[in-house]
Amino acid sequence: MGHGEEKKSRHKSSGGRSVPFLLPEWYASRLSDWSTDDILAKLKEHGLAMDEATFRADAENCPDPSELAEHWRKRVSKNPGRWEDFFEFAARRLWERILPERDTFSSLVEDISAHLDDLDDRGESKWSPSDVDQTMHFLDRLETLLKRVEQSEGGDLKERLNMIGERHSYDFGFWLVQLPMDLSGQGYVDQAVEVIRRFVFVDPGNMLGDLGWILASHGRCAEALTQVEQNLKQFSDDPWVIIKAGDVYDQCGQPEKAVELYKHALEMDEDQYTRDGAWERLIPLYERLGKHEEAEGLTRMARQGRWADIDSRPSVNSARRVKTGRNEPCPCGRGKKYKKCCLNESE
Repeated sequence: MGHGEEKKSRHKSSGGRSVPFLLPEWYASRLSDWSTDDILAKLKEHGLAMDEATFRADAENCPDPSELAEHWRKRVSKNPGRWEDFFEFAARRLWERILPERDTFSSLVEDISAHLDDLDDRGESKWSPSDVDQTMHFLDRLETLLKRVEQSEGGDLKERLNMIGERHSYDFGFWLVQLPMDLSGQGYVDQAVEVIRRFVFVDPGNMLGDLGWILASHGRCAEALTQVEQNLKQFSDDPWVIIKAGDVYDQCGQPEKAVELYKHALEMDEDQYTRDGAWERLIPLYERLGKHEEAEGLTRMARQGRWADIDSRPSVNSARRVKTGRNEPCPCGRGKKYKKCCLNESE
């Protein structure tokens, strides 16, 4: 059977009868058994005059084979029909053979996913220096690929990263926001700080708020307080930046300042989840400071507020999932990661 031929396959119809349908042979092999010349010849049949030099020129401003295939499909003179996927397979095979040195988002996603799966399989074991080095290398690759996207796509860095994530079904933003807390929890503080500094555009308020906490929790209070002061100026209307700032002041031995910030967050009258985050910090802090009447009064207020807002509980749970990632500090204020503290309770 030739490369352009089709073979019969079978599937069951709704009536239970098996009926044949034709499937191009190259679907199974993804063109792995096609020579480069055969792939180029078939592309030419579909209106794409292509040789290695032309391929290199086409790929120059494309960060990934998928995007290149999309450009090809738009250029052909007629709808390729069932041969549409051929462009995708052809772009990938030719990329592997002609541009093996060119990294792609596809391979980066595969490598990150495999690395994270390996870490999960190892459970609570400490990350080795090589684990961290590999993670930081992924970040280098991501930055290099994003720079290439800048040449062909509009929008700011965050928009481009989201676009690439959607194209490859991978949430780079979520990974980048969680990574500093993971690194900090493993004791790699400098690397955690570096990730935030390099990728702060992903979620500035959240990541810079975490930066203050990371520094404070590792005894670097002077740096942490400087960062918090900048955060409060830049994100003065973000209650969670204010709450995280309170965490830092409390960690650095200034509980009265923490009280002031938690109360300010409560006064902003945000959603129930945000109020819970402030209450769950402020009440035990009042107890520690010997302000038992204030703690009791706030406890009553918190109970009344929760009952009054009971009808909106589904949206509160949704907000918890969005606002707090598994590896972020738990909003309850006990200093643990969310996944090791209140995550199971919220679910």
